[in-house]
Amino acid sequence: MNYTTYTFINGIVPNGPNADDIADFEDFKSPYDWITLEPSAYGPTIVVAGTDENFNYTFTSVSDFRVKCPEEYKKFLDYFKPV
Repeated sequence: MNYTTYTFINGIVPNGPNADDIADFEDFKSPYDWITLEPSAYGPTIVVAGTDENFNYTFTSVSDFRVKCPEEYKKFLDYFKPV
């Protein structure tokens, strides 16, 4: 199974299907079993299981994610949409 990880150094993480849905990592609520929050040496990491390929991303903030990887950010938000 493939996994994609998204690490957020500042501890604020995306928390839903909308761009405005952000939260402190302590308030993160996963909508599905295949999306988890894990600790890492660089900051909280959201792990998505079952992705097409294995990727690891590290960002200073959610804004950094939006600016540097807009297509990946859209894909990330889609993981939170109802299935």
